[in-house]
Amino acid sequence: MKLVKTIAVVLVALAVLFVGIGLFLPRDWNVERSILIRASPDQIHPWVERPSKWNDWFAWEEMKTDPSYKVWTSGPETGVGATYQWSGNTSGNGKIVITGSDPQGGVHLDECIESNETNAKGVIAYTPADGGMTRVTWTDSGKLPAVIGGYFRGMVDAAIGAAFEKGLANLKSKVEATK
Repeated sequence: MKLVKTIAVVLVALAVLFVGIGLFLPRDWNVERSILIRASPDQIHPWVERPSKWNDWFAWEEMKTDPSYKVWTSGPETGVGATYQWSGNTSGNGKIVITGSDPQGGVHLDECIESNETNAKGVIAYTPADGGMTRVTWTDSGKLPAVIGGYFRGMVDAAIGAAFEKGLANLKSKVEATK
């Protein structure tokens, strides 16, 4: 009986320690990736400001392999208010809304991932570069949930960053092939 009590006390102490540490870990995250595209911002912008084109270059492979995955757009077709939404058993639910759109500067995004409230912000920015190139930088940031979020913060960059890199490479390929 004493052994059971000792084990119970140790387990409770570990749970309290886990929660206590989790409350103080940083939960803010930021992911950023860039690529050079041989095109002007005007040639890139139609691919970025139109959510109906995102499936042509986004790189969320887990969504594409989910047989229940559904995607739809709403609001205006382009620019501010244009919305991309998805739903699926393994891909989850989400919505991305364009909140700012500038053909020379890029787009700003509000993201609701597994929530009805904005829990992440994104920017796909265009910066002119030498030799007729444009640097496209995709940035995303948000805050993970309390307690467990801090424990997973380090994994966000790797998970999202890989998809950003592949998506930007796809965007480069599409833009350069059609300009």
